[in-house]
Amino acid sequence: MRKDTMSFQEKHDIYVFNCERREALLNEALKQPTPEEQMQFVVDYFLNKLDTKTIAKIDGVAEDKVVPFKYDYSYLEDYGSDDIRRKEVREWGRWNYGFNLSPADIDNRKKEQVRIYPAIFALKMGTCVMFASEIQRFAYDFGLAGEIAQKMDVCYDKFQGTSTENKPISTDRLIKMHHFYNIISSGEDKFKIDIAGFLTAEDFNKNHPEYSVDLSEFYFSRNLESSPFAKLTTNGKVLNFDESSQKQPQ
Repeated sequence: MRKDTMSFQEKHDIYVFNCERREALLNEALKQPTPEEQMQFVVDYFLNKLDTKTIAKIDGVAEDKVVPFKYDYSYLEDYGSDDIRRKEVREWGRWNYGFNLSPADIDNRKKEQVRIYPAIFALKMGTCVMFASEIQRFAYDFGLAGEIAQKMDVCYDKFQGTSTENKPISTDRLIKMHHFYNIISSGEDKFKIDIAGFLTAEDFNKNHPEYSVDLSEFYFSRNLESSPFAKLTTNGKVLNFDESSQKQPQ
């Protein structure tokens, strides 16, 4: 479905729905016995690792209506290109359609103010900055120390669609990008949580099984600086590596 604009009422409604679904996830996560297990529950929800019955309860849908989380490649922008990607449209609620939007609010419970994106839970898709922002907010909810890390990193870009001017755009490549992920502390241990990295690595492994990125490096990994995709570009294994840069609106 094509949808290029959202009315004020649509933006209001998707934000309210988004908050309600996040609250449902938080309530289920708080049933876990420890803060660390609460965070794992949330991470597993984003990574589609929870059982279907539990996800359906959180989402308020029948089990056969559960939609998996995915990475939103349509939100990316290429430096030096006039081709702006048409944002991917996804259904939310019942008979409603929308696309990811800029931040609508700020979570200011701590000194570090974290952006609140109004559609990530409603649409069940996002970018690395969107996922990282939510993981940081859940760290606040669970009383865990955490931070949003960011760096220029090699990431996967798989987009099949059109520009806003209806020009076909097709990408299947590794590219440098300003990347966001989380570092969560538990006692003296620190763990890397990279929701976007995990979801895009799943896509990459499906499309390029001959290279196979290790998903565990994105999931509570103690290797905080690991760049699994970058490893593929340093040994010449991947030919389709674009050394130009890409960005995502924040």
